[in-house]
Amino acid sequence: GQCVTTDDRFNINCLILNLEYIECTWNKPQMQQINYTFSSMFWGESVRECTEYLQEDGQNVGCRMFPKLPIKRFDHFYTKLSIGGNLTICKNYTALKKRVKLSPPYNLSVFASDKDEAVCVSWIRNNFKKQNCVDYVVGYQKASGPWKITKPKDITSYCVSPVSGGVVYTFKVQSRMSEKCGASDISNDWSDPVQCNTTKLTTVTNTSQPQMYWHVLGSVLGVIILVSLSLLLYYSER
Repeated sequence: GQCVTTDDRFNINCLILNLEYIECTWNKPQMQQINYTFSSMFWGESVRECTEYLQEDGQNVGCRMFPKLPIKRFDHFYTKLSIGGNLTICKNYTALKKRVKLSPPYNLSVFASDKDEAVCVSWIRNNFKKQNCVDYVVGYQKASGPWKITKPKDITSYCVSPVSGGVVYTFKVQSRMSEKCGASDISNDWSDPVQCNTTKLTTVTNTSQPQMYWHVLGSVLGVIILVSLSLLLYYSER
């Protein structure tokens, strides 16, 4: 049938996920059992029928495609959704480069460093196909204050220093496409937040000098007591 490009009831939405595959989804009218058939193609390629549908309540609501890597993010991408054999919806993308969504890093851990008077967070990167195209952004919060967002130099850790003792610091990390590879307009998910309480964090500069003083004083007193006891025993035996 004729291809319609302005029907908002079905709204085809395509994303490149983790630089590994393309996922296109569409809306379906409530309480209607309709057969959906999806196909797509990049510029210069042949049309491909969907081979892996995403389903909801037994109906096709999306398609997952695994094109040859690397995915042609900068090429035109064409989609076609056949609805019940009576209506065909088409949506064309000039490019998918701004429609890349990346999963957040995982296994976040956080710790306080007495020596450096710092609180640090570390994480494990996802195994993206193009690691050089992925940047990491850290969000951190002091107590219930405002979130601060920063781009760390290290790709697997970040430290806040100096920090206040007895304060809870909260961290979260996000993956983002770097500008050099074509930044994406899609909002990526943040990792689950992790927290660190700096109650046990001590300031080395404030405690090291008194500790050394008492250590030396205790040693001197010990020697004096030992000498006094020795002299007392010596004279008592005489």
